[in-house]
Amino acid sequence: VSGLDNRVLDRLSAQLLREGNVRGKLSEHSVHAYARAINHFLSWARKEGEQVGGKAQLPKLPQRLIDILSREEIESLEDAAKTERDKLIVRLLADTGIRVGELVGLRTGSLLQRDRQYFVKVRGKGDKERLVPVGPALFRRLSKYAERGRPRDVAGDRLFLALKRRPGGDYEPLTSSGCLLYTSPSPRDRQ
Repeated sequence: VSGLDNRVLDRLSAQLLREGNVRGKLSEHSVHAYARAINHFLSWARKEGEQVGGKAQLPKLPQRLIDILSREEIESLEDAAKTERDKLIVRLLADTGIRVGELVGLRTGSLLQRDRQYFVKVRGKGDKERLVPVGPALFRRLSKYAERGRPRDVAGDRLFLALKRRPGGDYEPLTSSGCLLYTSPSPRDRQ
C-alpha cells in the first residue's frame, strides 16, 4: 500500500483511459468507478494504520444534459391517468422533481403553508428533511385529496395509497417499486 503514491495512481488512470484493460479501452465512467474503489480501499487501509501516500485522481466526467418532458407531454400524462391520485402523482413528480421514494413517503401532514407560500415536506437521502415549494393550485388539489380523496377508514397517514384493499386488510401505502402500477396485490405478495 505504501508504494501507491499519487504518481503511480495517476499513471494507472492514464493507462486505463488510453489503453484500457484486456477487454479494451475503458470509458471515463469506468475509470472513475475504478479510481473511487481504489480511494475507498486506501481510506480503509489508512484507518487500519497503514502508511498511505497517495490518492487516485478521479477523471472528470462529461456533463450530460437531461432530456425533460414538455408541459404538453406532462399534461398528456396527467390526462391519461385514471384517478385523481395518479394525476396528482404525475403532477407532483413533474412540478417538483422529487424522487419517487420521497413521493411515496409523503404523509397527510407533509403539506405546509407558510406566509402565502406552499410546500411539501419530504424526507430525502440520508434521512434529511427539506421543504419543496409547490404552486397554489397543486397545493389546493393535494389538500383536497388528503382530506377527501383518500379512503376514510385508513389506519395510517400516508398520502398515497393503493387503490384496493389487500384481502382482509387495509389499504397499503404505495412503494417505490410499485408507485404507479400497484392497484392490487400480486400472487407473490399474498405469500
